Amino acid sequence: MKNLINKKLVFDNAVLSNFARINKLELLFYLSKELITTKEVIEEVKKGIRKKPTLFSIIELVNKNKISVGTLEQTESIIFMDGLIQGRVLGIGEISAMVLAREVNGLFITDDEQASKKAASIGIEIFNKHEFRDTVNFLEILLKNKQITKNDYGEIVGLLAKESFKI
Repeated sequence: MKNLINKKLVFDNAVLSNFARINKLELLFYLSKELITTKEVIEEVKKGIRKKPTLFSIIELVNKNKISVGTLEQTESIIFMDGLIQGRVLGIGEISAMVLAREVNGLFITDDEQASKKAASIGIEIFNKHEFRDTVNFLEILLKNKQITKNDYGEIVGLLAKESFKI
């Protein structure tokens, strides 16, 4: 399987949860061989499992080492994260994923416009500087590269809409 993005993808909760809620997490593996998140994001996922049991599939992929849980290794990154937390601009999940993306030279993946803009403003690479909805961006890439069909795309959009995701 050829990966469509040649970078590490570091996820906050939103995009992982969107794909998990519709039982389509496997599609993310077409995009990159390295899917990473943080323990803070995993804690957010665990809190949501009671309302949305399909989120447990994220935990299963972490347990199978298909999605890595990265930790900050550099003192500079830990200090940087602490500064962002003190600024109280974003949630801990977004901040941890953002800083980890910076440390591992990966792409920060989110559907949160505020998180995307903050990341870009401090030099953290985001997936798409013009469209802050990585769930939609990924579906369009998968369609363009024939990993999903037009019918699949329509079905997925419908499933996301049922989950209150605005396309």
